Amino acid sequence: MMFHRRCGEGITLINNSTTAVRNFCDFSERERIFSAQPLQNDELFEIRIDKKVRAWTGAVEIGATTYDPETLTDNQGQCWMLTATGILRNGHPLSDSMCDTNLDELEEGATIGVMRTSNDELVFYINGISQGVSATSIPATVYAVVEIFSDCVQVSISRSSELRDEETIDNDLAMGEASSASLVANLNVNLNVNVNLPKNPTPAAIREDRL
Repeated sequence: MMFHRRCGEGITLINNSTTAVRNFCDFSERERIFSAQPLQNDELFEIRIDKKVRAWTGAVEIGATTYDPETLTDNQGQCWMLTATGILRNGHPLSDSMCDTNLDELEEGATIGVMRTSNDELVFYINGISQGVSATSIPATVYAVVEIFSDCVQVSISRSSELRDEETIDNDLAMGEASSASLVANLNVNLNVNVNLPKNPTPAAIREDRL
């Protein structure tokens, strides 16, 4: 995952476009960044707050938009944002859209993310925890959008979703190894039982061996 090359004038992209640095001169100025590609179904786009300036308040917001960052044009121009005061659609609050965490209070190292599900739902994440379904009937093609302002001066795309995939693979491998070990143990038990039996045993001998 990468940020789109077209972003706010006050943004510099580094680290192969996975880190956005805000070249701030006016702390109230908001700078916008987009994902390089549209969100895939059930794919988490997550960013990490790398650096904040402690003297100011405010931080970062994340969401999804139908705007194409290449042209910044769209007939419908829909946008859903997770903000410090709740979830907004085209700048207007959604009913029952408040979240428990104030984004302005997130510290360096905190993460926020957005996911478009295969059910056309929008789900936000804060520090890896789902905030539940925030909106429905999301169009098929949406880009992740991030706004950084006030005390937030640097964010990076998080690798946590990739790491979770690797952990799943490792768990499957461990389960396979455990199953193999169990199979070998069972074979050893069966071999030991057969070795102890005499050649052409009588039924009485077999009963005695089992006892």
